[in-house]
Amino acid sequence: MKALLLNTSFYPNFGGVENSLRSICKVLCESGWDVDIITSDDGYLPSSEIIFGANVYRYKQRKFGLFLFSIKNLLNKNKEKNYDLIISRHTLTSLALLLNNTRNFHFIVPGVHYFQNNKKNSSLIEKVKFISNIIIEKYVFNKVSNIYCFSKTMNEQISFYRKNKEIMQTPPGVDLNRFFPVDKEIKSSLRKKYNLPLNKKIIFCLGRFVKLKNFETIIKTIYFLDDDYHLLLVGNGPLLKNYLELISKLNIEDKVTIIKPTQTPEEFYSTADIFCLPSTYEPFGQVLLEATACHLPIVALDSDFFQTASKEIYQDYNNLITFTDGNSPENFKEKILNLSKKDFDKTQASSFLKKHSWNNLITNIINNSKNHTSKYK
Repeated sequence: MKALLLNTSFYPNFGGVENSLRSICKVLCESGWDVDIITSDDGYLPSSEIIFGANVYRYKQRKFGLFLFSIKNLLNKNKEKNYDLIISRHTLTSLALLLNNTRNFHFIVPGVHYFQNNKKNSSLIEKVKFISNIIIEKYVFNKVSNIYCFSKTMNEQISFYRKNKEIMQTPPGVDLNRFFPVDKEIKSSLRKKYNLPLNKKIIFCLGRFVKLKNFETIIKTIYFLDDDYHLLLVGNGPLLKNYLELISKLNIEDKVTIIKPTQTPEEFYSTADIFCLPSTYEPFGQVLLEATACHLPIVALDSDFFQTASKEIYQDYNNLITFTDGNSPENFKEKILNLSKKDFDKTQASSFLKKHSWNNLITNIINNSKNHTSKYK
């Protein structure tokens, strides 16, 4: 059996979508599938190599949509492989498949551009990009036959475009071979490795340094917490300079550690005591599953007021996550202090993680693909 996976980025880049593609690749390879991956070269990566048992083919990263032709060329080169399963994880790779007359593929939607971008106070160029993105999004969401999402929140957002058409909802998984609780000795060893304080409670945040992640609120929160707490931010992005300036202004350089993106995020979960997700837009939040797998209590922004699926994900598992009453440093401080007094509910975590399996997701997609009698063209 042959499978093709597509996304605009893959290892060594990291993120929720990239990690999901890695896990899907792993499940398929372990099940005996031959797996190919098409992704961007990021301007410097080799055109082809073998990673995690899969053949990775990279198209040249080009501006003004010209990369779509590069993707089409790769698709045409691999056309004779007659794939049994094709999974796309990005709107643009899905567009490339449609332009190549490939119809019977499965698109797992990572997010809906219309809902994750604030149009206010945008420059002319940003507004043009936004309009272009939603035009592409609307076209792809309506033309793709098999669309999947991870949460009811995202289902409702996709329905904004895809009215009266089926959207298949299936929970994602988490790789328990990578993300798991560690003992105190390993935790101390990893803290030493990354020059983190040994005797403080570490609050961990992971993600792109962009406005939607709302990390500025957590930086301000650590200012109000006493010296028993330390903030670990792992990531990079356009707001890095803003974060550094804010940290300097608040004079909390000794209370915050910023580390660049990593290929081994599991090590940073293992250093932490609390995971924090302050995002104002998070249609699922793969990091939540990873934090729970590592037995970290979670503090998240209340999804009643923002476009997040956190409450939906942890419905019936309230002991694993605490929600703030609002988006302020004072709100986060209060919940973090209360959380520090509680024991982690291992029984509830075990039950929760059984529901989130990459094997189950792949099985659902394969079962759906069996409804189609023809091979991919």
